[in-house]
Amino acid sequence: MFTLLVLAEAFTGIVLMTFFSYLVTQVFMDCHMDPRLLNFLFAQTKIEVLSDKRAGWIVHYAIGVLFVVAYQVIWNTTAINPTWPTAFWFGVISGLIGIGGWTIMFSVARQKPKINFLGYFAQLLVAHVVFAIGVVMTERFFMAAFR
Repeated sequence: MFTLLVLAEAFTGIVLMTFFSYLVTQVFMDCHMDPRLLNFLFAQTKIEVLSDKRAGWIVHYAIGVLFVVAYQVIWNTTAINPTWPTAFWFGVISGLIGIGGWTIMFSVARQKPKINFLGYFAQLLVAHVVFAIGVVMTERFFMAAFR
C-alpha cells in the first residue's frame, strides 16, 4: 500500500506541477519545463543513456518520488501532519532545494539555456508549492478512503 500511495502522490504532484510550469511557459514565452531543461543539460554530456529525450521526464518523476518518500518519512516519524500549511512549507523547502540543484547544474553546464533565470527560479518555487499541495491532497484522499 505504501508504494501505491507514494506513486499516486508523486504522480498527482508532478502532473499538477508540470501543468503549472507549462502555463507559465506559455504566458511568459520562456522555457520553464524541467524535463526540457534537463534534456538540454543532458545533451551536453557524453553519457549515452541521457541522450534519450525521455531521460528528462524519467529523472523529473524519479526526483518527485524521492521528495514524496521524504514527505512520508517526516509524516510517519514526527508530529508533522499532511495539512495545507504543511503543503505550503514543504513546497517552499522543496523549491529551495530544487533551486539549489538547478543552480549547481547550470553552473557546471558548458552551455547555459537562454532563459530568464530569475523568472525560472521564481516559477520553480511556486511550482514546488503546487507539487506539495497535490501530494497532500492525494495523501488526505487516501487517508479518508483507506485508513
